[in-house]
Amino acid sequence: MDENARKKRINDVICKITGAKEARQGQVEAVYRLVHQQKDTVLVAATGYGKSAVLYAFSALTILTTVQIVPLTKLGENQRDDIARAVPSSKPIWIDSNTHLKNPNVWNKVKAGQYSHVLLSPEQAVNPKFKAVLRDPDFHSKLGLFAIDELHMISEWREFREEFTYLHTLRALIPKRIPFFSYTATLDKDNQAYILKHAGFDQRNLRIIRTSIDRPEITVILLPLMRKLILARYILLKYL
Repeated sequence: MDENARKKRINDVICKITGAKEARQGQVEAVYRLVHQQKDTVLVAATGYGKSAVLYAFSALTILTTVQIVPLTKLGENQRDDIARAVPSSKPIWIDSNTHLKNPNVWNKVKAGQYSHVLLSPEQAVNPKFKAVLRDPDFHSKLGLFAIDELHMISEWREFREEFTYLHTLRALIPKRIPFFSYTATLDKDNQAYILKHAGFDQRNLRIIRTSIDRPEITVILLPLMRKLILARYILLKYL
């Protein structure tokens, strides 16, 4: 199967998952690199672009496990539910500090490949128990993708959630053939080098796919407020 045929198949899979008539070019390019070239990829696109569809398509096209770092519990739970809906054959799990209480054998199940998607916070990702999973040769044969959600958080939250800056240490625990993938709507030039370094991306073989992040339906409007009007609103809110 040549490149065009593979991209056509990727397009069809994304359309089936999302219900779109045609997949976006950035989606197709990202999936092609991850599935067929196994190269690190970052997709920069606006909210609503369908960045998550890349992860869904990867799962639909392979039988390999995806490890995904998610910054917030609610976001991780939503991602888990979205994956289960988008790819009915999948078995995703969200792992947080409470998971071990309900599922004490969870790390052994992850190692055995019982989950198609392993979603966890940066704190859980650098947990010694998960690192032991990443070092396991049997798990290596099941792992296909390492993904980081909301990549820009590595820089923005590095002061109070420093575990974000340790994600690069996980790269040495898994085979080089496993590509790293991330998507974000914010990857500014000033912080890009810091973010990519601490995320663990192989910058020699990295491609950053940038699409328009313009949101024409959103407008920033600055209006002056009179001091008396602000005081009047404060009094109303406090005493009424």
